[in-house]
Amino acid sequence: MNSTQEHHLTIPLNPAAHQIALKFAGEQDNPAKGKQVYLNTLAVLAVRDFLSEISFETDLDSGDSWNPAVRCFHDVADLVIPELGKVECRPILANETTLTLPQEVRENRIAYIVVRFSEQLQEVQLLGFVPATHLERALTILEIDEVEGSPSLLQPIEELIDYLFSLELGHDFLNSDDPVAIAVREKERLRSRTQIIAELKQLLKDVEPFEQRAKAAEILRSERDLDLALTSRVSKGDPNETLVNEEDLDLEDLAEELLDKLAEIWGESRD
Repeated sequence: MNSTQEHHLTIPLNPAAHQIALKFAGEQDNPAKGKQVYLNTLAVLAVRDFLSEISFETDLDSGDSWNPAVRCFHDVADLVIPELGKVECRPILANETTLTLPQEVRENRIAYIVVRFSEQLQEVQLLGFVPATHLERALTILEIDEVEGSPSLLQPIEELIDYLFSLELGHDFLNSDDPVAIAVREKERLRSRTQIIAELKQLLKDVEPFEQRAKAAEILRSERDLDLALTSRVSKGDPNETLVNEEDLDLEDLAEELLDKLAEIWGESRD
């Protein structure tokens, strides 16, 4: 077994953090729920301290984990990074090797950070993170350590800095006056810009260059666009027929330009 220990980062838990966690835990109606809220709160505060050290602003009050009504009924440990989105700070105890992801945290997250507690709860180790784009929809249990035939999805916690910085650069670009950014913003979207950026970053890493243009266009295509395309195909008699029209080509051109811009910003090659 290959441990993640070589990648972990230790964060101390100060008395003030424990006081906040105890307060939130005391609001619950049974000990098991109180323990859950206690650990979730400490995990969020530890990640908040880490992100502060690397100059990322956070907003505790905007998270579900800081909302009394939400944390009472849901198992949430989210932390908001303004403009980017939420990271989920999932706690595990010292002897645990797997992490169960509650259904309520499987959407609207940009990354999942694994926070392992020491036996006395005096400190935590940030074992690593998983970008939300890496999680399969059906995945509910995350392996913390690599085991034969089942590699861990965890990436070293140090790489979280580059990941968040890349999202920040991409988000700033999409908010800029660049003609490509303006064209992307004019598309009707139902997802966040950060999610689009994260998916495009993953695409540049995993998809062969000759496939990137079409797949990037699918990421940019809104649900409204998909509905219109399906309606058009049905009206022509075959909903399964692949029709390439001028709008499709325009969208692929835009996707190509956006990939070129982002690759340049991130210092990545598209060859």
